Parts: sequence; structure tokens; C-alpha cells
Amino acid sequence: DIKAIDVIKIDIDGAEMPALMGAQKTLRKCRPVLFLALCADTCKAAGFSTDDILNVLEGLQYRIHVINSDSSLTPFCRNSIKPFQNIFCRHPVGV
Repeated sequence: DIKAIDVIKIDIDGAEMPALMGAQKTLRKCRPVLFLALCADTCKAAGFSTDDILNVLEGLQYRIHVINSDSSLTPFCRNSIKPFQNIFCRHPVGV
């Protein structure tokens, strides 16, 4: 009887998309903060792209930030995506 999930960390080397798709009900209901490792190579090897993951997250109304090497956050910009990035995703307050 889990009533809430506050945080989910996803670093599963190419299985991020199936995990997100399988967790959609929980993500919509609980709106947990997400930490994800995005790697273009492992995504491609699994048959999807980092854009596919970003589209799912944005469709779930998540706001995406890059986790910088000093642990600070920068709003994510698709034009500056790197082959590997750690991202932090959250819902805006009040949504």
C-alpha cells in the first residue's frame, strides 16, 4: 500500500524508455522528482533516442534540468544536449 513516491533514480543503461513507459501511472499520480542518466549510445542500442525520453518527460509535464559537475542545476536546452548527461526532472509547483 504505497501511497506516495517522492523520488526515483533511473540509471539503467538503455532501459530508461521501458521503465518510464511502465511507470506512467505512478509518474502521473505521485509526480516524483526524477534523476536520470541520459546516454545517447545506450539509448540508440536499445532502439530509441534521448529525444524520445525527453518527449515522454515533457508529455508528463516534467521540467528538466541538467545536473552540472558542481551539482548545480541548469535548465535543460535540447540544442546543447551532450552524449551523456545526468538530468533532474520535477513538476512545477502547483501543477
